[in-house]
Amino acid sequence: MLAFLWVAYLYPSWRHFITTIPGILGFVFLYIVPESPRWLLSRGKPDSAEEVMQKLSRWNGSPHTEYALLPGNAKERQDEGHQNENRLMLQQNYEYAQQEQDASRDEEGSIIDLIRKPVLRYRAAILSLQWAGRRRTLVCFMGLAALCMFVMYIVSFGQDRSNYKLTLLVFGKLGICGAFDLIYVLS
Repeated sequence: MLAFLWVAYLYPSWRHFITTIPGILGFVFLYIVPESPRWLLSRGKPDSAEEVMQKLSRWNGSPHTEYALLPGNAKERQDEGHQNENRLMLQQNYEYAQQEQDASRDEEGSIIDLIRKPVLRYRAAILSLQWAGRRRTLVCFMGLAALCMFVMYIVSFGQDRSNYKLTLLVFGKLGICGAFDLIYVLS
């Protein structure tokens, strides 16, 4: 925060300067940081994962630069020692990710699952009991936000009464933020 104060003091048009830096850094990182090999394996791209592993090995100065991540891969090679263990672990991760993807495709949820599955039934019961004590507070926060926004919409304030509008805006924001945070605490 102190650094922002100095930037604001030294550069009067600091908003344009400061707000573009995170975007530029994010855009640069897209090209510098490679995708995770595990992510690529889970998406069915073993050749791309192998290329990333080779680049990382070269960058780290590792003598092991050849990987065969999956059996039956076109670039499969005989490795020794810990590389076989790494390959086995990556293969298991890939198979597990494929099984989870297949299971999630086959399974479609419905409201009946809340009753049919014991874990969901238990969680739904706890959440419904937990909401009992916070309902009034949530209604108050939402009501405050709605009232402030409604008054701001209906009443037109002139230039001389802009403080009233700002006050309503602040209390409306308080209500919205309070309700939003309370929903996280409840759920």
